[in-house]
Amino acid sequence: MKSYILDSNIILRYIVQENTPANIKARQYFEQANNDQLTLVIDNIVVAEVVWVLKSFYKAPKEDIYNSLKIILTHKNIIMTNKKLILETLEYYYTHNLSYIDCYLHCLAKAKNLSLATFDKKLSKI
Repeated sequence: MKSYILDSNIILRYIVQENTPANIKARQYFEQANNDQLTLVIDNIVVAEVVWVLKSFYKAPKEDIYNSLKIILTHKNIIMTNKKLILETLEYYYTHNLSYIDCYLHCLAKAKNLSLATFDKKLSKI
């Protein structure tokens, strides 16, 4: 089965669902993955960029970001370096008033059983 590593723009076009050639091509990637024709690889940093763009540019609510990405990332033909960590980060992001990166650092420190050094007052309280 052929594999593609996805750029954030493919994921964004798929989520935003505008009627453009880029959106149509993005849908094709996910449809082919859904039909077991290919595997899609998503890097952790790409997820962070997608969250940032959806929040800052599209002003998407956290709930929409969480729901959209959870559906994508839990698909059987999506491969990630550390899917469990990213899904935990998304859950934490959805349920806490912190940035995605702060949530990622918190979840990473917890997973590695490390303390987190930060000057961020909100982050240091958790």
